[in-house]
Amino acid sequence: MPLQSQLFRGDPKLEAAVVSDSAHIVPGARGDHVRKIQIALIQLDGAGITPDGIYGPATAAAVLAFKQKRNIINRSYQTKTDNIVGKMTMIALDQAMSNAPNPGEDQSPQVGAAILATLVRMDTALGPRNIYVSMPLRVRFESLRAAAALATKGNLNFGGRIRAEYDRGSLHLMEIGFARGPIVFAAAPAVAAGAAITALEIAIAALALILLLCIVSEDFRKEVSRLVQAALEAAAEAALSANQEASNVRRLVKRCKETNPNPKPKCRERMDEFDQKDTEFTSALREATQAIATATIRLLQISELERRALLVTVQKALVKLEKALQALKDVANALFDDCGCLFPKF
Repeated sequence: MPLQSQLFRGDPKLEAAVVSDSAHIVPGARGDHVRKIQIALIQLDGAGITPDGIYGPATAAAVLAFKQKRNIINRSYQTKTDNIVGKMTMIALDQAMSNAPNPGEDQSPQVGAAILATLVRMDTALGPRNIYVSMPLRVRFESLRAAAALATKGNLNFGGRIRAEYDRGSLHLMEIGFARGPIVFAAAPAVAAGAAITALEIAIAALALILLLCIVSEDFRKEVSRLVQAALEAAAEAALSANQEASNVRRLVKRCKETNPNPKPKCRERMDEFDQKDTEFTSALREATQAIATATIRLLQISELERRALLVTVQKALVKLEKALQALKDVANALFDDCGCLFPKF
């Protein structure tokens, strides 16, 4: 039976995968047919992959997750799912895409309601802790809030894929749960000492909202483009701030090392551990910077689905950077204790 979805039908390689075992699509494959599978995985499961037409490890993992979620196993010869797009998988992808919302369908009221709900959640997460968003982002958020309120037409209900995206994209907001003193997330690179992780949290929270907006109708597209630009600027600033704080950590650790020319075993162990965490932080910073730069350069050259995949990559890179910075600080604090350095804790 020919493929039915608008995305897949008529593609000879995908049509062949439904009828021939030798035409199964496997890791290492390249081409437009792979790109279409990637787009479907992004749209259906929110896969954090780039639709570049390359069936690499990330795409293979997304295929595996798609099949595991739907229990796609050929029990005539398999006992567990694999990461290959064969007959059953291609049919499942096609059916799911056929049942997906029509891109031309006006979902503005539901999307508007989801935007308002996300902004309320953001206000709830950040407001009580006196964390202030930079002016460019604040202006974009308020402009978006006004547009979303008009789009809802008085109905604040939303469901289906929009609800799923809202739930997924809002997770990080729920994780900003520990109190801090007043911190200003400013528009300049310099951020108050100790504020770098908060800057990362704000940037990640902003991207969580942007990811929701990547499924919007034309009504929001212009505002989304502006907000994405502001969020990427915030992400770049957050990465710079994290690097500045890491430099402060390194400076104190260096002083501690200098006071321990012949460290005891435990102290030496902590020094080695710090060097390892510093390497991991540097790698995470490089990854985040590259992701932000790629998203910024390609932002206006790609489709909405591809834009969404790039932003997922940026968000994941910032979360990784946030964790790497905290790990670096934790090890530095342990090093001060084990090496007898009376420095303030991070």
